[in-house]
Amino acid sequence: MGEPVTSPGPTTNGATQPNASQLGKRHTCATCGAEVLVIKAGTAVPHCDSLEMALAATRQLPSSD
Repeated sequence: MGEPVTSPGPTTNGATQPNASQLGKRHTCATCGAEVLVIKAGTAVPHCDSLEMALAATRQLPSSD
């Protein structure tokens, strides 16, 4: 089921990749539509079908008025 998450490490300027795992963020696979929720932040980027998973768009919550 997919491939293990790999850690790309810091970029040349010391910053991590912009798609690095952040707590509570969702990532989506463009190929199969799989979605993962990050429960532990880190520098690794989720992969599925040998491709890096894209950060999912935020969803607007309905107002509670």
